[in-house]
Amino acid sequence: MWKGTVALIFCILGCVVSSAGATPLAYSEGILGDLASSLPAASVFPLDVGLNTVSGTLHWINQTSDFDSFAFSVPAGTQLTQLSFAFALSAERDTTDGAAGFEFAGGNGTFSPVYGFENLNVFGASPIVAFSAALPLGPGDYSMFNDGFYKLGSGWSADYTWSLKVDPVTNAVPEPTSLLLLGTGGLAIVRVIRKRNNKIA
Repeated sequence: MWKGTVALIFCILGCVVSSAGATPLAYSEGILGDLASSLPAASVFPLDVGLNTVSGTLHWINQTSDFDSFAFSVPAGTQLTQLSFAFALSAERDTTDGAAGFEFAGGNGTFSPVYGFENLNVFGASPIVAFSAALPLGPGDYSMFNDGFYKLGSGWSADYTWSLKVDPVTNAVPEPTSLLLLGTGGLAIVRVIRKRNNKIA
């Protein structure tokens, strides 16, 4: 019986170690192609445990614009715990103020439910922690919709990176140390039961 307990412990530990090899998303417009200007997106980005990133360039220059929207999925057993928007102005033209408007919602373009709307000031401090009141959020599909630009003067351009932090649900899998203690405790209980049975016999 104790061999079965040890085998179970090593099996669970193996699962924990394999989940540690997570591969977070690292999407760059410059390498992988322009993001959608509207939703639904052609594909839903799969996130993984860790810091996932989506990078690109936004601009509003002389009445021309580059909108960037995307959809993503949070896997089972995890939760989205933080969204942040880092940026650096790459061009500005007679402009002293500017912001990009984003709506964070459920689904891929279904906008249900809506978790919030924020104007992210690209002339302020970077990074901006966004939509904190809506987090954490569990497994499912979500969308980040770039629905407008706000500016003074003739325009601006900014390179940006969205960072999406995904963590395992804390009670989903015990830590390896806890599993080891649980396993050794289980072995001790088995020994006590065997000794008791031997005395009775």
